[in-house]
Amino acid sequence: MRILLLVSAFNGLSQRAWCALRESGHDVGVLLAGTESEIVHGVRAAAPDLILCPYLKDRVPRQVWHRWRTVIIHPGPVGDRGPSSLDWAISEGVPRWGVTALQAAEEMDAGPIWATRTFDMPAVVPRKSALYNGPVADAAMECLHEVVAKAGDPSFVPAPAATMPAGVPGARLRPLMRQADRAFTWDRPTGSARRDVVVAG
Repeated sequence: MRILLLVSAFNGLSQRAWCALRESGHDVGVLLAGTESEIVHGVRAAAPDLILCPYLKDRVPRQVWHRWRTVIIHPGPVGDRGPSSLDWAISEGVPRWGVTALQAAEEMDAGPIWATRTFDMPAVVPRKSALYNGPVADAAMECLHEVVAKAGDPSFVPAPAATMPAGVPGARLRPLMRQADRAFTWDRPTGSARRDVVVAG
């Protein structure tokens, strides 16, 4: 299968996806997200069968997702939406979290679901980088392999997000976490203060 990785950076997860998909026999290219015009022209030149976005901070242009199957890896469970998923998960001390592979659509993080995984959060409050490069990346890779397998099945239709139960209790749309949300005071309980420090750091 001809697969294009559309990414904001060729980070650890993007590299891991590139290597794994190539080892599975796929023709894999990488396009760094730039301007909307650059993305559209880059995708047209690549002419992929499937676009995967393991790490993408920007919106996929409509001209792209309307014509090519485009699946985004979101670092949150089904029902979670927004750009600061891991920050909120750590800050709120949730016991479980997840990753969702969803099809790009007009509304951010609201497209049909291709795959999802949930996992237990570490008992000790993790740093965001450790969480991302550990259980999040592992779950993301499982989702990516499932997406590629389903993409090869012409009868597969992704499930509308509205019909899927929340991946974890309380999963919802949340705003960008701002500096004021990261503030902490030393008079808070130890666990809460530690979570604040981890998110702020």
